[in-house]
Parts: sequence; structure tokens; C-alpha cells
Amino acid sequence: PRGLAEPCSKGLEGGRLLNENLTRLAQLATVGIKYLTLTHNRNTSWADSATDTPTHAGITAFGLTVVDECVRLGIGVDVSHSADAVVEQLLDRGIPLVATHSGCRAILSHPRNLSDRLILGIVASGGIICVPFAKRFVGSLEGVRDHIEHIVQLTSSYAAVGIGSDLDGAVMVDGMTDVADWCKIGHLLSLRGMSDVGIGDILGGNLLR
Repeated sequence: PRGLAEPCSKGLEGGRLLNENLTRLAQLATVGIKYLTLTHNRNTSWADSATDTPTHAGITAFGLTVVDECVRLGIGVDVSHSADAVVEQLLDRGIPLVATHSGCRAILSHPRNLSDRLILGIVASGGIICVPFAKRFVGSLEGVRDHIEHIVQLTSSYAAVGIGSDLDGAVMVDGMTDVADWCKIGHLLSLRGMSDVGIGDILGGNLLR
């Protein structure tokens, strides 16, 4: 581990790591934490996960305080892994949201994937949906392309979709082993007639912007 003294530019996956301590969130911001994934595979004490039994009907008052503190500190609010109710409640607050590694439920039905309604809400918030390479969320290498194309068609824009590989956290689709394989997605999109500019935005430009 690097330790808190060394700067980084990272995300924190799973709000339970805060131990309900907002001071900890501020400390993490000073060393370069750029986004917080509110939940992981299980609920936190203040927000429901998409893959656990709901206990909070979404997000609690303390959870909203965590979100407000993220906004104050310039930490992005990541709703991948969060239950639908959490995302709905946060959309009502009018803050930009990001889904760092979520597919489309319309393409592959999984509670971790996003409904069209939530995708449109995240885009309207000024956020972005990043499609993973995890087999259980997208199905196949061609499935990655299909999820990307669905978001583009649903939103009528290339601007709100990116890549959120999950390379270090899940079983990848066949043909995807490391970042050197990302070019395969660009190739598949080009075969469908997508422009080089649009592909470049999706493969990194949108997220950097």
C-alpha cells in the first residue's frame, strides 16, 4: 500500500471503507481520491446495494450527507453497484452522477445493470455511463459493443458513454485480457460505421472531459 502521504488519482469502491467517518472522506480527497462508489456487492449501513436485500429503501439521511460531502470535496459520486432506489433518490438532488462500470439492463437483465430510465437520468444529470468487460454484465465482446451502441442510440449522443473495464474485479468476456485489447472495441464500433472521433470519445475522451 502506498500510505496516505503519497498522492494518487484513484477511486474508492465501497462506502463501507469510510467506517461512517466523514473526516476519513476528507483525508482520502487530499491524497487524490476522485470518485466514491457508494456501495459494493453488499449494503452499507447507509445505502442499499443492487445485489443485496434492501434494508434502507435506498439511501439514508447519513448517506445523503456523504454524497453532499463528496460534492463539496470534488469527489465524483459513482452509482455502479447501487440499488435502483439509491440512483433515483440521487437523481432528484440534481447532482452529476457517474456509473463507472455498469451495463444496460435492456441488453442483459442483471440487477447491476441500469434501466433505460436510469441511464437517461444519469445523462441528464451531466454524468456518464462506463460499460464494463465483465462477462456477467455484458455477455460477450460483441455485447460490449451492443451496450455502448444502446446508450448512444438511447441518448442520441456519443458524449455520455465510456469504458469502465472492471479488469481487476471480474471475469472478462472472451478475448479481453488487458488494456491492450481495448482496441478490439474500437474495431467493432468502426465496423458498425462509428466515426473515429466518436470511438475516441468513447474509449477515453468522454471520461477525461
